[in-house]
Amino acid sequence: MEKIYVEEENNNKRKSFKELMGSKVPNHLSVLMILVAFASFVAMQFSGNSSYAIMYDDVPERLTTITAGDSKYRDIAGDVSADNYGVPYMLTVPGEGQSEMQVFCLDKDKPFPTTAGQAVTYDRTPEEVNAGIVYIMSKLDDYYDTTGKQLNEYTRTWITQTAIWLYNNQVSEDVVKDDQTIAAYKISGASRIKDKEENVSQLYNNVIKPLVDKAGTVNKNTINITKTGEVTVTSDNKYYKSPLITVTGFTSGGSYSLTMNNVPDGTKLYREDGTEIKDINNIDVTKFYVLVPIDKVTEKTKKVTLSVTGPAPVAYVYEPPEGSGYQKVTVLEKQNVSTGLDLEYTPVVPDTGLNTAQSIYFIGLVVLLCGLGIIYANTKSKVIEE
Repeated sequence: MEKIYVEEENNNKRKSFKELMGSKVPNHLSVLMILVAFASFVAMQFSGNSSYAIMYDDVPERLTTITAGDSKYRDIAGDVSADNYGVPYMLTVPGEGQSEMQVFCLDKDKPFPTTAGQAVTYDRTPEEVNAGIVYIMSKLDDYYDTTGKQLNEYTRTWITQTAIWLYNNQVSEDVVKDDQTIAAYKISGASRIKDKEENVSQLYNNVIKPLVDKAGTVNKNTINITKTGEVTVTSDNKYYKSPLITVTGFTSGGSYSLTMNNVPDGTKLYREDGTEIKDINNIDVTKFYVLVPIDKVTEKTKKVTLSVTGPAPVAYVYEPPEGSGYQKVTVLEKQNVSTGLDLEYTPVVPDTGLNTAQSIYFIGLVVLLCGLGIIYANTKSKVIEE
C-alpha cells in the first residue's frame, strides 16, 4: 500500500512525504518466447480495500444519500477556514443486499443535500468521471502520519474532497493551504458539535498540492506489459525461459487472475527472485518469467492465448433530481476487466544433428567415396587379369 506521510505539527522541519510502492499487480504472462505482443489492458491502479476507501462492487443505478440528521454524517473543516469552508462526510443509505458507500461531491458551488429527513436520490448517468478525479479518490486510504499511523477517515475525506474541488478549480488554495487541524462536526439541529479532531502540519504543501498536480497528469488507468531480451534455453536444455516480463501502470494494491490456454503441460511461472507463482488466480507481482518444458512443445502449442482479469477503478456521474439545485456526486466502483493476447512462436530446439549444408556435404562425400571405390575395384581387377 502506498503511504503518504504527513508532518506532525510540532515538527518545524519540512519533510516531504514518502511513497512506498508495494508493487502489486499481477500479471500476465507472456508465456514464452517471442512474447512480442504485449498488450495494454485496462485496469487498475489502485488501492487495497479498507473499511473506507474501497472500490465498490455492483454499484446500483440509483443512490440515496444520508442527510445531516443521520448519526454518521459529518461536516469536516480545517481550523483556519472553519467558518466558511467545510466538506461533507457523505454516505449512501444501504439498499437491499448492499452496504453503505462513500460519496464525493463534484460541484463545490452547489449545496449539499443535508436537510434532516429529506434524503436525495441520485440517478447514474453514462458520463465517466475524469481520470484525475478517479486517481484522487483512489488515494483515500493512503495518508499516514510520521509514526506510520493512518490518518482518521474524516481527515482523509477532507484531503480527498478538497483535492477534487481544487482539481476542478472550484475552491482557492488560499482557503485551505494554512490549515493545521482538521475537525469533524456532528450536526444537531442548528448546532455543530465537534466529534473528532486531528493535528497535521504542511498538509497542503506535502499532500494536497502534489496530489492535485499528479492527478493532472494521469490518463485512464491502463496496464502495460513489456519484456526485456529474448527467449533462452536453460542450461540443462530442459526449458525455454521467457525474458523477464514487467507489468506497469498501477500505483498500489490489487491482484489479477491469469488464464493460460493452449500451453504445454509443465509450464510454470516464476517471480523475478526465482520463487514459483503457484496461484495464477491471485498474482500480485510486477515482474515474472515463464518456463516451458522443451519436450512438451508441439505444433499444437505454438500459439498460446493468455487472458488476464482484474479490477479496474471507475467512477460515473450521478445526477440529483431535476431542479433540486444540489451537487452532482460520484462513487468509486470496481469493474472486472478482461483482456488477452495471443503469442505465436517457433521453438528453437537445440541443434543436435546435421544441418542442411552438412547433410548435403556428407551425402556428396559418400557418393564420391563410393565412386572412387568402384573405380579402384575395376582397376585392380584388370591388373590381376594381366
